[in-house]
Amino acid sequence: LEKNGGHNGTAGAEEHVGHPHDALYFLVGAIVTGTFVMHLTTFVAIFKGMQQTVLLFVIGCISSVILTELHGKSGPAGRSYNMWMHIDPHLLLWALLPPLLAGDAMTIDTFVARKVAVQCMYLAGPGVLINSMIFATFLWKYLPYQ
Repeated sequence: LEKNGGHNGTAGAEEHVGHPHDALYFLVGAIVTGTFVMHLTTFVAIFKGMQQTVLLFVIGCISSVILTELHGKSGPAGRSYNMWMHIDPHLLLWALLPPLLAGDAMTIDTFVARKVAVQCMYLAGPGVLINSMIFATFLWKYLPYQ
């Protein structure tokens, strides 16, 4: 919507502030880019040895520099980028964590999980408690609480 609420272009020279669904441009672009990189590193011989995360990081850095420099001139893609850069981190965590955990849970090797279950329970229970007490003792000793 335009700043004065007009839909027919009568706002004159005022800037277009966008719509809430503009945020989807960046999300869909990121998913398409990730899919493209995955296929590129899987099927193209030159890129077979390259890690996907490194390539995605480089693409992300380049995209960020370009979209930051074009602030205000990049249209809906730039508005979408700005929306994602100003998103609440907790919203991002709680929106993306469940699909990531579900994806990892669906690909778990149950044979290996059964073999290491006792070790996992040992680390999750007493291991966490012992390390918490050691850390608390360190903080109590070296931080000026008294």
